[in-house]
Amino acid sequence: MTSLFAHNGLTGSALDFVEKQGILWSSRQEFDELLVYLGLRPLPDL
Repeated sequence: MTSLFAHNGLTGSALDFVEKQGILWSSRQEFDELLVYLGLRPLPDL
C-alpha cells in the first residue's frame, strides 16, 4: 500500500491519479489531527 502526505492538498489531476492507483493520501490538517490523536505534537509551521 502506498501513502502520500500533501501539505496543501492535491490538484485535480493528481487526485484522479491517486484514486486510480489506490494511493491513500492526507492533507496537512488531517495529518496534524492524527498526530495529536496519537499524543504527538503537530508539525511546525515553516
